[in-house]
Amino acid sequence: MIGLKTYAPFLALHLSLSADAVYERQRLLVRSGYLNAPPGRGPGSGVRATDDTVSKIILSALATDTLADVDEKTKSLAAKKPENGHCFLTGNLKLLDALIYLFQTPDKMKRVRGLSVDRTRLSAELSWDERHRKMPLSHHFGFGPFTKEEVENSRFGLSTTASISEWSLRCIAEDLKDISNGVTLVPAVTRLPLL
Repeated sequence: MIGLKTYAPFLALHLSLSADAVYERQRLLVRSGYLNAPPGRGPGSGVRATDDTVSKIILSALATDTLADVDEKTKSLAAKKPENGHCFLTGNLKLLDALIYLFQTPDKMKRVRGLSVDRTRLSAELSWDERHRKMPLSHHFGFGPFTKEEVENSRFGLSTTASISEWSLRCIAEDLKDISNGVTLVPAVTRLPLL
């Protein structure tokens, strides 16, 4: 299994970040204790590229552009609960767990249309296709009940949304499968037939 730092250039393509920016997010999340790094230095040490660690980096990129906010906002977004108690697509009770589950379940990931995050309210929307429906379904994580401050902040000013496409999520899922199977990674452009 490769390290997250080695996978950073591949992941960076899907997050519209540089590999260095992905690595910096990793360092901040390790420093805060949110990502676990085995002790040691050099080859073979460091944070592994797993469904869990990659999901946390993705959520950090969706949550904020500001490195000073990475720790707090990533943890908060990852813990967001779905409306109605559980995610209809995955059955999970938190956004992070739903994303990890999708990376581990290719038949479910094939149905995903994207993941969007409202950075103002720090809430998320996961959308997917249902076989018998013409329009995609979606599930919201972290929508209400809102504090008075959150309501006031969302009424005025700019609202910012970040999203990751179905293609990027599928490519990352394929990468994670290849990593766990010891297969050499290939650039994302060669995965276009996945759509």
